Amino acid sequence: MAINPTHVREVIIQPVLKEHGLWSVEAEELLMMTAAQESKMGWYIIQVDNDKLLYNNALSMWQIEWATFDWLQSKFPQFIAGRKFEELAHDMRLAALVARLRYYVVAEALPAVTEDGYLLKLARYYKKYYNTPLGAATIDETLRNYRRYVQERQGQ
Repeated sequence: MAINPTHVREVIIQPVLKEHGLWSVEAEELLMMTAAQESKMGWYIIQVDNDKLLYNNALSMWQIEWATFDWLQSKFPQFIAGRKFEELAHDMRLAALVARLRYYVVAEALPAVTEDGYLLKLARYYKKYYNTPLGAATIDETLRNYRRYVQERQGQ
């Protein structure tokens, strides 16, 4: 069972992003989509390969890799200085903040919620900038997981 998406929004994402001046409806939705795709909304908080836990690879419901964490920590010490990579596995607000910072460095603006085909554009943005063209995720799979773990369970 995944984490309730309403709780992820209201208890994790919104408070930490608002606290740091990084919140927008678009950023919130992008983090929801990313968590749905990367970890099935919190089913995995440690990267798994062939049923083996890979503690040093990627952590949190956003599956943040050590190299990404280290890079963002040097880029944004005002937000995450002194924090340790291992904390991402249990500090969901820290993980949400780091995932948001990963998108924050991207020059291309987030698709606006008012745009036609907004969710498709958001999935493409995720694929291009978070999963990257070399990553295993597909845009169709990302949309399916968003519908399954976010839209279908909203308000439960």
